[in-house]
Amino acid sequence: MKAPLAIITALVVGTVVLGLTQTAGYLWDEPMATFTRDFQVTAGVPWYTGAISVLNNMVWTGIALLSCFVAWLQPARRGRLLAFGGVHLRARRGRRLAAP
Repeated sequence: MKAPLAIITALVVGTVVLGLTQTAGYLWDEPMATFTRDFQVTAGVPWYTGAISVLNNMVWTGIALLSCFVAWLQPARRGRLLAFGGVHLRARRGRRLAAP
């Protein structure tokens, strides 16, 4: 797949997700912000609460998704990149925070 088509695909998927979020808000009579805002806003804790954890989540997820995306664009290196991305996604799955 060519890069422009991949970008268009990502934009379409993002738009669909936003549309589904808006629809869920309409069906459950909740504002869209309920589904999209950070927990710091709703929990009433300082803004920096969980900052390292959120950064860690973003980095691990970014590594895994970029690896899978490049594997999709580069068929010659697909096996190694999917394995690399899979390892990071699997490692990320085991790091859930315990409920207080």
